[in-house]
Amino acid sequence: MKKIGNIITNTKTEYPEYFNVYNTLDFSVNTPTLIVGYSLAKKLFPNDVKALSNKIKDNIYWTFTSSENRSKFETDLELFTNKCFEFQIKNVNYIFVDVIQYSKKKLFKIAKKIFDLEEKTSIISKNMIYIYGENMVFGVDLNMCNFVGLDKNKIIDKVKSFSSNTLDFEEIIIEYEPLLERINNRVRFLPILYSIKNGTS
Repeated sequence: MKKIGNIITNTKTEYPEYFNVYNTLDFSVNTPTLIVGYSLAKKLFPNDVKALSNKIKDNIYWTFTSSENRSKFETDLELFTNKCFEFQIKNVNYIFVDVIQYSKKKLFKIAKKIFDLEEKTSIISKNMIYIYGENMVFGVDLNMCNFVGLDKNKIIDKVKSFSSNTLDFEEIIIEYEPLLERINNRVRFLPILYSIKNGTS
């Protein structure tokens, strides 16, 4: 499991495996970080902690421990978890490959870029294929491909042949549905959820 956020705490509470858990702030904050405990947050950021806001600085938040305020702790942890997943996709570019509107030259450039991606994870979802690599997701509408005379099955076979992983949406949806809900069910980012869950880049 890829780590997508940090928890700083002095308690023995267990957290989901996609968080790094620390007891001090002695690392560079480059992913969202949640400090658990009002006194700990005040100790680390004496001038920045506000009782009415759980945000301390960009990407740094605080909440009460479960013993201080269980309902607030549980709510804030859920919201923080969603922020961590959103953080993973916020800089990912989504490119819809419009085989009807784009020129042959532009489609060739896109195809070359897809082939040149080092690690490719692909999701086949009904009539869409999403190909992810190097902070980009390419979306291909198979119905549109069929409309312009391209064979859908050949496209699927080609994507499978060059992808490191090719997944069928219907086969993995039960496993990934809880994570998809955290990103408002945007299926195009499912390959990124797969990479988080499987610890790949």
